[in-house]
Amino acid sequence: MSKITSIATAVPKYKQSQMQIYDVVKSFHANTVDEDRVLRFMYKSSGIDTRYAAVPDFNIENDRSEILIKNENSCNTKNLEERLNVYDSAALELSIDVINKCLPDGMFPTDITHLITVSCTGMQAPGLDLAIIRQLGLKPNIYRTSVNFMGCYAAIHGLKHAHYIAANEQDAKVLVVCVELCTLHFQKNKTIDNITSTIIFGDGAAAVLIENSASKRTGWEIKDFYSEINFEGIDDMAWKISADGFLMTLTSNVPDILEKNVMQLYKTLCSIMGLIVMK
Repeated sequence: MSKITSIATAVPKYKQSQMQIYDVVKSFHANTVDEDRVLRFMYKSSGIDTRYAAVPDFNIENDRSEILIKNENSCNTKNLEERLNVYDSAALELSIDVINKCLPDGMFPTDITHLITVSCTGMQAPGLDLAIIRQLGLKPNIYRTSVNFMGCYAAIHGLKHAHYIAANEQDAKVLVVCVELCTLHFQKNKTIDNITSTIIFGDGAAAVLIENSASKRTGWEIKDFYSEINFEGIDDMAWKISADGFLMTLTSNVPDILEKNVMQLYKTLCSIMGLIVMK
């Protein structure tokens, strides 16, 4: 089996309160007094106080912007190519930060045997994995792979892949790096999907080190994984590429679909693992 021996998180340098973000985007997403009242209520009711961004655009006190084109009488957004140019540099910077935090004392970047990068908010070739390898001076023969554009499930898929490697290679030191820069894909069009996405998602990174259970480092043992595909909500949560950035679909049906199906998933999992089902 394998175990998680280190975990780290990192956030980009631009920090703003939820209501500071509201102050910036309300000119896009609220054209009337009533719409503004509803939008303010949604931001205040989100349960989110502070978020971080890789760009300075969403702090009203900052005149500099990376994805918003601010004119005297109007405000527009940059195209996909310009947004992904920001992603290339910002994702690498954040990845290096979280990796340095994740490596345990006494472990060096050259000790990493496998690198798995996870992201669905940007793509390039050569990819983020190669940029990390060059920046940190990792071994040129390191095993590398990338999980791209798989949405919320992507990190689990990366962990699963790391588990299978570490469980079968006693000396494996598998580093999984997840980085998402959601704010780069802000959409000005006033749709409920765009409004909801802007309210919920921020930028950040996480990394985990997974080793064989025989490792001398302490950690949380991974025994197995289990997941199921449910096509009922396939149109309720989606992520598509457009010329103006990535487009999020996130409908209000998602919580109901999860509530409807989670108990059966839980019971199946308990049965497979030989666990008692708790009511």
